[in-house]
Amino acid sequence: MSVGQEHDSGADDPDLIRLNKRSLFTPSASVAVEQHSAVPHVSRSTYGTAKVEGRLTSPNARVPEIITQRCGGITVKGHTLKSFAYTTDAVIIRNTNANAILAVYPFTGEPVITQALLTVAQMPLFVGVGGGTTTGPRVAELAMVAEMQGAAGVVINAPAPAETIETTMSMVDIPVIAAGGIADGRQLLAAYALGAIGAQVGTCLLVSEECPIHENYKKAVLKAKDRDTVVTGRSVDAPVRILRNQMSREYLAREKAGADRMELEHYTLGSLRRAVFDGDTKTGSLMAGQVAGMLHEIKPLRRIFEELNSGCAKRLAELEL
Repeated sequence: MSVGQEHDSGADDPDLIRLNKRSLFTPSASVAVEQHSAVPHVSRSTYGTAKVEGRLTSPNARVPEIITQRCGGITVKGHTLKSFAYTTDAVIIRNTNANAILAVYPFTGEPVITQALLTVAQMPLFVGVGGGTTTGPRVAELAMVAEMQGAAGVVINAPAPAETIETTMSMVDIPVIAAGGIADGRQLLAAYALGAIGAQVGTCLLVSEECPIHENYKKAVLKAKDRDTVVTGRSVDAPVRILRNQMSREYLAREKAGADRMELEHYTLGSLRRAVFDGDTKTGSLMAGQVAGMLHEIKPLRRIFEELNSGCAKRLAELEL
């Protein structure tokens, strides 16, 4: 069955409705089409806009429905954004139903990469332009190019000096987001003080109730002290900060011995999956930031965000006294 045609079989079935141009654009009814067979099954939901899904669209790239239902979101140039997919994978970007994309990667930013991601993106894209291996004037220049290419915003990761964020803010008219080392209200306020309009947080969300990583991974993060992380991959311009374990020690030893990128990547193959799904804290890649040492309990996401915002407001009020 295609759009514009009517499916007459099963007319007495309340779960089947007619799919035509009118039904697709009638706001009172939401239509979901799942193409699992030659004749798609059409189901009705109570509220929302019409949804047409093809069988080639992977459900693995979908964000939880609760985000759409309960999150207020933010508005950027008229677009209400409630969910962000953190990825640089073109296939995921093309198939996800997230409202926006955070495309941040541990290599020096290049306009050709930004353009490629923008080509496949069907939603606003926020691209990483600095921090780590990319510093100085190049950050602001990459941000300017990203804006001209059509990026919705840029992300500057830690460590980035205040002048880098200030310069970037003065040269672009799109949102600048600070990332890295943010887990409480003081650090969030510091990001705002540098001129960023928002912050990207990651490590503190690993120990949320809703985060689907293995419990062993969460326990390892909670157990970590502020000096229990290490950066791997510096020698091959692919820095990744992880918790110290057997895998990190062996990786650093190979790196020190002069191993090339291919050898190192072969060694770490499957290590993130072992950490996330299997809970392997010895040979798994337990990605986490230095703020892991500040985290001591598992909390609901709602509480984490509320404490971030309230802590930020409290520190600001103290400074204004």
